[in-house]
Amino acid sequence: MKKAETTLLTYLIFNPNYFLLRQDELTEDIFTDDINKSIINAIRKVMMKSGKLNVISVSKEMHEENAFDIITELLQNHIYSDVDEIVEMLINNHKERKLQFILRDAMLKIESNGWNEASVFLSQSLVQLNEARSQDIHPIKDDIIIMLKHIENNMKSNGLTGIGTGLQLFDNFTGGLQKSDLIILAGRTSMGKTSLALTIARNAAVDFNVIFS
Repeated sequence: MKKAETTLLTYLIFNPNYFLLRQDELTEDIFTDDINKSIINAIRKVMMKSGKLNVISVSKEMHEENAFDIITELLQNHIYSDVDEIVEMLINNHKERKLQFILRDAMLKIESNGWNEASVFLSQSLVQLNEARSQDIHPIKDDIIIMLKHIENNMKSNGLTGIGTGLQLFDNFTGGLQKSDLIILAGRTSMGKTSLALTIARNAAVDFNVIFS
């Protein structure tokens, strides 16, 4: 379980856009290790402040004496895996742990107050477990702030965080093509959509050794 958690955390540091996609689900609740809880909270703080994830920014937000060494070791042990699968597994494991606590409390209520009160408690708890967690509900302005910070950092940065397209203004604005992106080229017939897509694919293939299908 700990290896799955560290794999996810490493992926987030290298791919901050993925955090933006699933930030509501990526809470400390789905982690079991205290250090990993501290890291995910630090990642959230960095994304809220600047969106610039790296060893230094994350370790500073952890406020732990050996935080820099922890993050450095985390990134050195990085392995590639299906990150979506890992997130789903961690969420399901979190729900299973909560269910165990619910069942334990229900048994205690049966012993102390009888079945009727326990059945009401059990019914309400199961409904809450299947619904969205309360911390998932937050003002949309929080998401907008994170996204704007991320865009601002990309515009100020001379480097790429993704795959370059060869289109300088686009790369400066987006940081390049990110794994989490879905980009739709829209326009009327014969406006150059195919030419633009082929140009991007050619530049990425030649300059970044990336092959598109």
